[in-house]
Amino acid sequence: DGQGMTAIDKEAGNALREAVSRFAREQLVGLARELEERDESPSHELMRRYAELGVLGINVPEAYSGQGLSHYDAVVALEEFAKVSSAVAMPPAAKLPQSRWGIP
Repeated sequence: DGQGMTAIDKEAGNALREAVSRFAREQLVGLARELEERDESPSHELMRRYAELGVLGINVPEAYSGQGLSHYDAVVALEEFAKVSSAVAMPPAAKLPQSRWGIP
């Protein structure tokens, strides 16, 4: 459980977890339900909101237009989104930078 991580890594991971958890609880619960009922993919607007949160391409190196965070950070974000629904968890989990979603 977190072997090899420094206290700073854990602190940053906890901050990321809280930010993603808050975003998911406050903005995605109803939307996830709608996406599941309609069997739809997340909208471009939702992808833009993920980009603003900094979770698109979270573990893609910055040299490739990603966020440059760790695989641990990606798992933290995925876990929090998945608590709401897999319908809203998968786009941030895809190892693609935001530019691949058409977001500058």
